[in-house]
Amino acid sequence: MVDLSNEIDFIKDDNITICYIKDFSDNFKKHIKDVLTIVCYGPTIKNSEDIKYYPFKDTIKSFKERYDCKTAKTKKGMLGELLAHVLINLYSDNLKVFSQYFNKEESSIRKGFDILYIDTLHNCIRYGEVKSGEKLPNETVSQYNNGLLYDAESDLKEKLTDSTRTVIWDCAKCDANAYMKSAVTQNYINLHSLLQNDRNSHRSNDKKVILISVCFSDINDRINLQETKNYYARHCQRNNFSDTIIFSIQKSTFQKIEQFFNEEYEKCNV
Repeated sequence: MVDLSNEIDFIKDDNITICYIKDFSDNFKKHIKDVLTIVCYGPTIKNSEDIKYYPFKDTIKSFKERYDCKTAKTKKGMLGELLAHVLINLYSDNLKVFSQYFNKEESSIRKGFDILYIDTLHNCIRYGEVKSGEKLPNETVSQYNNGLLYDAESDLKEKLTDSTRTVIWDCAKCDANAYMKSAVTQNYINLHSLLQNDRNSHRSNDKKVILISVCFSDINDRINLQETKNYYARHCQRNNFSDTIIFSIQKSTFQKIEQFFNEEYEKCNV
């Protein structure tokens, strides 16, 4: 397991985790390069033949095709979701992602649930929603971060309760099909059965979720744990979900991540 302790300060308090990214170092960049193909195409892309089919050069190209044409707001969202994939895989031992970052059907952003996890502690699916953005000057970083979490909560509740949004469950089933067929995952729980039950309930308060915020704001002024706990208490009172994990990420800017991908793309196309 990669050691990013020099790059990241990590706080965990019950169901709340906050990662403060202090340094987007060469070590951090190397880790992203090492896991990018698996993140983008899904956790079943692990054997040597699959890696050959999805070389790093092609993965970077596919990312750029999706990224470059987007608005500034969407770009922040894409980079935030990518960070969420990378860091939650590092810091949450009982959460095993079974979805992929790339949309399968076209060169676009992912449709449906942002990230899907097997929660090995509770033997269930945990539905993830990511909200990312750059802090506004007229509010504190904790206020802004709590706003991102609230937006994630609201959007995820809508996805889980809207019976007309069948495409999000179709996408989830595709992810489950690929994961269940993988030899390394054959001993895991039956994702098909769990998805079927969750789809048919049209409720949110019987689901376990993970709300993820990625706040681009000066790391010297940090998200306050107590204020995040206060948000969590209010969230629990709303009773929108049966169990919630909060995972917040703070990084000063998104530009260095963007620059990193641009540099890697240029290296691959010299």
